Amino acid sequence: MKHDNSKKPNISTDTILELYNQGLSCGQIGIKLEMHRVSVRKRLRKIGIHPRPSSEYSGSKRYWLWKGEDYIDPITRKRNQLKHRKWSKQVRDRDNNTCQDCGITDVRLDAHHIVPLKECINSTLEFDTKNGITVCRKCHKLRHKEQLI
Repeated sequence: MKHDNSKKPNISTDTILELYNQGLSCGQIGIKLEMHRVSVRKRLRKIGIHPRPSSEYSGSKRYWLWKGEDYIDPITRKRNQLKHRKWSKQVRDRDNNTCQDCGITDVRLDAHHIVPLKECINSTLEFDTKNGITVCRKCHKLRHKEQLI
């Protein structure tokens, strides 16, 4: 299937600028005007405006996952604790920084909870190194897919 790469000359830059000034992101403007977000970004840059990075939207009501000013996901809160980072390092050190599923060593490795963190929050299993295994990113994703089945 061939993509329609034709330009949209009937949409004025003023319309794009007006929507941008209302606080919409390039992606939101693109959806509204049936354009690609990169085309919106290029048009704004052409008139001397450097669009806000998408990271500026993540803490605001315009971000699609926004759940309130002070909301932090409980799992994210746990993973950011020093105690959790120490647990992760202990698990990886115990397993000699080697993926226990495929044996790879020269990539970024994660400490994976065997009993999911959601289920063991505030229990003795949360920081028990026996409840952890060292895996590479690829194997980690596979383990989480298996948990969903």
